[in-house]
Amino acid sequence: FAEGDVEEEGFSDQIQQVMEDMEIESFNVINISMLLLHLKSPYKLLKLLRPFLCRGGVMIVKDIDDGFNLAYPDEDGAFARVVSICSRNDTSGYRYSGRQIYTFLKRSGYKGIRLENCGLTTVGISYEEREALFVTYFSFILEDLRLMVKRHPQDKSFEEDLDWYRGVYDDLEQRFQDDDFFFSLGFILYTAEK
Repeated sequence: FAEGDVEEEGFSDQIQQVMEDMEIESFNVINISMLLLHLKSPYKLLKLLRPFLCRGGVMIVKDIDDGFNLAYPDEDGAFARVVSICSRNDTSGYRYSGRQIYTFLKRSGYKGIRLENCGLTTVGISYEEREALFVTYFSFILEDLRLMVKRHPQDKSFEEDLDWYRGVYDDLEQRFQDDDFFFSLGFILYTAEK
């Protein structure tokens, strides 16, 4: 494993150094998971990484697009409010980045681009899988809201959202397990070749 800042000016040099140290000529697979939504220029990173793939190598990109989120029933709009909170938090990244990935891959010179999966759903999954999905999407929001309250003390809406979220979190978790509740999460998965 090697750690690096993908937006740092010398990131390409860091990769080359790691490859030299480990005697790697090129990569068969590069996997980017939940990263692009946090970058200023996802296109720049995808373009930078392409030369490091071997011929026939595969780029795997998983990211999020909250535009594909769906919760039903949600009569009181609580689940919709949670999604809107995510899109306002600067700690959560750009929550609609998934829709940009195809275009960024194409512009970066990748070929054989495939949308492997669009969305993750509660339909047909077990209690334990539902529980894991709930934690994956909903648990980080509490900490993000705490950070937003500290970063933006003048914006009282974050404090209101934090108080509201603390009060409804357990209820949301229970409702998430209801047999008649349907949730679809906008995880997007692409593969592409050099």
